[in-house]
Amino acid sequence: MLDPCRVLFSTPMVVKNGIEQLISEKNISIECDYKAVESSFSEVIGQTLFDIAVISVNEESYEALLNQITSVRGCNKPLFERFILIFEQGLEVDYSAAWTLGMCGHVAAGNLDNLYCCLENYADLIAAQKKTNRDLKEASDIALLSMSAGSELGDVLRFMQKTFECESFESLAAIAAQILEKMGFETYGLLKTENNWIYFGAEKEEIVWHRLVLHFRQAERFIDLPNKTVVNFSHISILARNMPEPSTEAYGNKKELLFKLAEGVNARAIAIGHELLNWESDQARNVFMSLVSHELRTPMNAILGFSHYLNKKDKGDVLTERDLEALSQLDEKSDDLLKLITSLLEISEIQSEQKVMPKRSILRDVFFQSILNAEKESLENGLGFEVIWRQEEIVVDTDVRRIKHIVEQLLSNAIKFTCEGHVQLEIGVEGKNLELNVTDTGVGISELHQKQLFTPFSQLNTNVANHHSGLGIGLAIACQFCKDLQGTIQVTSEVGKGSRFHLELPLILIHYEDQVYVSDDESELF
Repeated sequence: MLDPCRVLFSTPMVVKNGIEQLISEKNISIECDYKAVESSFSEVIGQTLFDIAVISVNEESYEALLNQITSVRGCNKPLFERFILIFEQGLEVDYSAAWTLGMCGHVAAGNLDNLYCCLENYADLIAAQKKTNRDLKEASDIALLSMSAGSELGDVLRFMQKTFECESFESLAAIAAQILEKMGFETYGLLKTENNWIYFGAEKEEIVWHRLVLHFRQAERFIDLPNKTVVNFSHISILARNMPEPSTEAYGNKKELLFKLAEGVNARAIAIGHELLNWESDQARNVFMSLVSHELRTPMNAILGFSHYLNKKDKGDVLTERDLEALSQLDEKSDDLLKLITSLLEISEIQSEQKVMPKRSILRDVFFQSILNAEKESLENGLGFEVIWRQEEIVVDTDVRRIKHIVEQLLSNAIKFTCEGHVQLEIGVEGKNLELNVTDTGVGISELHQKQLFTPFSQLNTNVANHHSGLGIGLAIACQFCKDLQGTIQVTSEVGKGSRFHLELPLILIHYEDQVYVSDDESELF
């Protein structure tokens, strides 16, 4: 973003206010300040320096104004570099002296559009010039650093370049170990991956040092020990031995280099984690697109087939038993297709970040139809179905559409993945929270798949996906809705014995317009 142009107005206040309104409407980078017309520029010398001044002038005050500007520009730090004159209609003066002093334009009084155009053009030039100066300074700093290419700092700079070539945590840890050894450190370090820690450094007594570095992660960013220094970041911890004596210049230099190295590794580790997540997300979406095309095609093919078959009937023909079966299948496949499209629309709705809409409701009324539908589906599948209300009347003040969807999704999954046995819904109040438990005696979920359960586009496994339709987005939607309602959802399960989903939500949804989500990148350290 370009630096703002600082403008000093020495005009009637209406001019400054009019320009500020145009600036806010057009969103350009100009900052405005004001000096009363009757006051002298010498009164504000030494305060903020400005890029340009806008000055009102008439025929009587013109010569005196030029004298003031000459005095101001003679200072070590001029109050402003350039200026624009606003003159009264019919002013006839010699502007040559003003151009010499740095005037960049003159505008008739009352013509705010022309004044704004002058300021906008000059602001762009000023901002571009500041950026050029800043780039030149950065280039100069880089040149100075490159002169130390044979030094330890040069090694760090070359290391920073190499980290961008790393595509895995393992390669990053290996490069970190190499540069630390080259810098003369005897180091032991841990690099955080998605699921565990990678140890790098001296291999001797690796287990001992691994535990010791983990122990020091509970402390501060920097830890100074006799002959040792520990540096902790969110994704890396380094314990360096053979450090110079504390309070010496050599120690300070080594410590600074160690900090820069650790900071660079930490930044790249975070980036690699994001890249891997993006890759996994892309893979999941590829699977999703393949799955959705199949799931849409299956009921659509059936609908087209049955429709084509029934379309051959002539008007007045009696429907046979086979025709009635075709109509039944047509209705069933249409319902499957509608459910599928509804799931797609729901996940799209979540991504649009719509606000929740709390409403005071009796929970029995909210769940009435959902429970009836689940009970009917359970009986059709030969399953038992039970609803337990711990309290007779439960009143909630929350988004009933979201909470209803969560329960419907959990019940639907429980019925879908239960071949025999029963499904149970338990509803009750504990303190200020609403508790919901959905229990089944179905196939169960392994610990590995439990971790992926609430990820969009995921299903239990290929075999299950082959036997049960669906996009793998239902629980992801339920989980997001649960977060929207400031609640939590947990699952306990055992393969072959069944699953239990436990949901906790506040009875009264508060501050729902100001929900804040905090990154936990540093949570393990501080």
